[in-house]
Amino acid sequence: LRQRQDREFTERMLLNQIFYLRGKLIKLMQYPTDAEWVLGSRPMGSDWIPPPVQALIVVDRLMRPWRQFSGRNSMFIGFRNTLGLPRSAASVIHLPRESLVKYQRDFFSQWWDLSRLPDFSTRGEDLRRYRDSQGHAIRSHQWRKTFANFLYRTNAALLQAISQHFKHLSLAMTEQGYIGSDPTLLAVLDNVRAQHTYDLFYEVALGERLIAGQMSKMIDAHVDDLRKMSTGNRNHDYERISAWVNLNEYRIWYQEHGKCLISARPEKARCHELAGTSSWENLAPAYATASPAVCMTCCCFLVDPQHEAFWRTRFSENFAAYDEAKRTGFASEYRVAYERARQSAAVLHKLSLGHDIPELAEFAGIEGEEADA
Repeated sequence: LRQRQDREFTERMLLNQIFYLRGKLIKLMQYPTDAEWVLGSRPMGSDWIPPPVQALIVVDRLMRPWRQFSGRNSMFIGFRNTLGLPRSAASVIHLPRESLVKYQRDFFSQWWDLSRLPDFSTRGEDLRRYRDSQGHAIRSHQWRKTFANFLYRTNAALLQAISQHFKHLSLAMTEQGYIGSDPTLLAVLDNVRAQHTYDLFYEVALGERLIAGQMSKMIDAHVDDLRKMSTGNRNHDYERISAWVNLNEYRIWYQEHGKCLISARPEKARCHELAGTSSWENLAPAYATASPAVCMTCCCFLVDPQHEAFWRTRFSENFAAYDEAKRTGFASEYRVAYERARQSAAVLHKLSLGHDIPELAEFAGIEGEEADA
């Protein structure tokens, strides 16, 4: 069976040529992180070029002379001076995001007549600001929502593909920034969130996924009930657990450092307590006040191995800062770094991770923090 699956996968790869774009994830990331996006595909042997690839080829051709002149390796190049052409490499700069946004708005203002737009669209969207500003109210990230709507309405089975392409279901603040009030897209993301929630409870019930955090205590209390649903038929068991999750209306909200199941105890969400918005009606986190330290004290929060990278980085950075301070006699001034390192060590220890980190097992206080994790 495995050989047949491998052969079928190879045959599919030979039938299509896929174009990828390599870039960096920056928003809400501590450091720029390498990422990859699918730009398009074509049948093997075809000379047709997908439109997104064509656009990048044009940009590359336009910018290449200035890239070679300056030695810069940026996709988009700009000039430090707005008048004339640069005479030295120092006058060629990486084009700021603000300039890209401005050029996009100028393009709409110059080439599109928006003066005849009605006050509202057929879906009730307010179009007056686009008409009155002559396109300058358009924001670049609106295309993400448009693209998601197009994909979903083309084929509702593309939910997982949308999730992977956007790469921000775990970046909850970005998710909140682009969803808006479109009921179709809200349904898309709720379905994806529900799917991940099913996976979580199912794998915990089977013992295939370890979890830490205050919410893990509530889930552990239900593990026996979830296991009783097991009949040995994986598909049937998954459907039963899915029905149980839907009955309780559990949904996961993703953050880089963990998962929030606020729907289980909305009135107890720590982030809303700090924001002064505590209510049983709040079924989404208050991201402005959410942080790793706050979330780890919240009964709605849990961590699993999917968040290993964050907690490893948090431990190594804070441990290094505290260790250096201790060697130079400033340990008392780095108490925050010490506590963050202890908490990170406890999370990794609870999840049976970080065995390759020599300092982890030796780090003081891990036993005491394990209960908190």
